[in-house]
Order: sequence, then structure tokens, then C-alpha cells
Amino acid sequence: TAQVQAAATAQAQATATAQAQATATARARATATAQAQATATAQAYLGRRTISLENVARIRMIREYTSGGWVESLAFSPDSALLAWGGGGGVWLYDLVRNQERYHVTAHTVQVHCVSFSPDGLLLSSSGADPDRTTRLWDVNTGEQRYLFSAPPGGSGVCSKISPSNENLFASISGSEWWITNTESRLTTRIENPGGCQSFWFDWSPDGELIAVGGANCNLVYLFKASSGSLLRTFRHESTVGRMTFSRSGQILAVEDDEEVRLWNVPDGTLLKILRQPNNPISLAFSLDDSILAVGLSDGTIKLWDTTNGEEIQTLHGQTGLIRVAFSPDGTLLASGDETGIVRIWGVVP
Repeated sequence: TAQVQAAATAQAQATATAQAQATATARARATATAQAQATATAQAYLGRRTISLENVARIRMIREYTSGGWVESLAFSPDSALLAWGGGGGVWLYDLVRNQERYHVTAHTVQVHCVSFSPDGLLLSSSGADPDRTTRLWDVNTGEQRYLFSAPPGGSGVCSKISPSNENLFASISGSEWWITNTESRLTTRIENPGGCQSFWFDWSPDGELIAVGGANCNLVYLFKASSGSLLRTFRHESTVGRMTFSRSGQILAVEDDEEVRLWNVPDGTLLKILRQPNNPISLAFSLDDSILAVGLSDGTIKLWDTTNGEEIQTLHGQTGLIRVAFSPDGTLLASGDETGIVRIWGVVP
């Protein structure tokens, strides 16, 4: 009888083990299927349709992510496969093809002002507000901190961006102090501030040859030659200058101020167009062929403008407060982040 009971117990245990293994296998298969479906969905959207004037009416939200703090800056990797953003709560890096978070870093003691990728896609930079005032460069693949640079004392928060043509250079601004750092030599080259203006935002030209810096309280934008720091020209606005961005061709510089965006011709400095906004513009991004300018506004909307004729062509709704925007390098995606920490990915649907 004891032997029979022992045999029955052993059989029951074997049955239970087999059932547990079958359940685990089924769950693994379901997870693999879900991941495969998510990847297939991502690949179906990513890289398929370039956003253009011809299909702008078919732009829809195709993804939504939630982070722990407001979004201050967005950047796509050079291959358009990754999206980074920074703000309150640190820096997030998402893999858009696998549709999953790669990592979240919280080394900055306060909010992150700016994020950018190196041209080879191997480094991600982040820079912090006052009193953190550091620029950190992260290994994109591992999330490990590769470099740490502190801003000179006495300034405000820092915005740093890696050169689009040289992964060893990044430019920084902090109030009236502007400089370029070489990560290999750790040498810093100061950019002369001709008017003593306070600045919060700047941008590199796509070829890395020029740097545009906004003199916010001076209502000016300065255009410098990056290699020498020499001033090439000045663009004058009627009110406080905000963010700015170069077009993909490098021929146009879009600059925001109170309730308008000005488009400047970079080669000769002439004013091309003034795009009147219904609310304060917060951020700017050009489409792949420069024909569309996305403007994130303070009311939670995104306005899309035809840069060829200066007409508004589309409004994207659904987010809250201050909106940051970025187009992917391949031109197929538009990312937007708001003050509640919601990040949306927009693309063209059939």
C-alpha cells in the first residue's frame, strides 16, 4: 500500500511538473508572439512613409509612452530607431523598433534641459539645469556614463549638444557663457558673446559648420562659424528669442519668439517668412525635405506649416501644455512630448 501511495504521489508530482512546464511554455510562446507582433507593427510603421505635403493629412498618433516628468527635449538617433528625451525625472531612451525602454538614467540632480546623439549613434548627451549644470555623455548601448563635464561657475542651467559632424565635440550655453568642448583633449574653446546677452537655446547646422545662439534678452540670434568662433551675422527679432532650429539643408534657420516664428535665409541673412502663431511657440522641427515646419505650442497642440508658402496646413491635438517636437532623421516620424510626461509618436497611416 505504501508503495502504491508513493507511486501515486510521484505520478501526481510528475503531472504537476508537466503542467507547470506546459503553462510556462505557453506563456513564453504568448510573450514571444506578442513581442513579434509588436516588432512587426513597429516595422510596418517605422521607415515606411516619409511625411510630406502630399500625405500630411494622414498623420495620426501611432505610439504613446509615459514618463515620470515633463518633457523638455527630444532627439532621435541617426538611424531613427531610438528616441531619447529629457526633462523632469532624468533621461529616457526608447527602442522604437522593439517598442521598449532601453534605459532610464537619473544622474542629474534637477531637470534635464537638452539631449542629443553623436553622429555615429554611439553616445547620448544630456545637460542639466541649475544647480546641476553638468553635461553627461552616455553609452547608448549600455547606459553607462562615459564622460562628465561641469560648467564654469557662476552661470545658469546648461544646454549642450554634440556636433552633428564630429562625435568628439559638443557645444554648450549657460546664460552669457558659450563654449565648445573637445571630449578627447577635454579642452574648452570659449565663444565670444558680442552683446553680453543671456541665452538659453542654440542649434548646430546639419554639417556642423555653424552654430546659431539666441540672445534672448537682446532679441537677437547670432550666427557663428564653429571652427573659429567668429561671428558671421546677426538676426534681429522684435521680442524675446526662444528656441531655434536649422532646416535639413542648412539653408533656413527657424527662430521662435512671442507668438511668431521667423524663417531666415542662412546664406544671406534675409527674412523669408513670418509664421504667426495662435499661442506661444515652444519648439520647432523641419521635415526631411524642409517643406514642413512642426511648431509645438503652449496650448498642447502642434501646428504644421508649409514653408514654401507660409500657410498652416494641419493641427495635431491631444496633449497638455508646453509641447516639444522632433522629426526623425529619415523623415517618417514626428515625436512630441508635453509637460505631463506623455510622449507621442506620429506617422502617416494608410
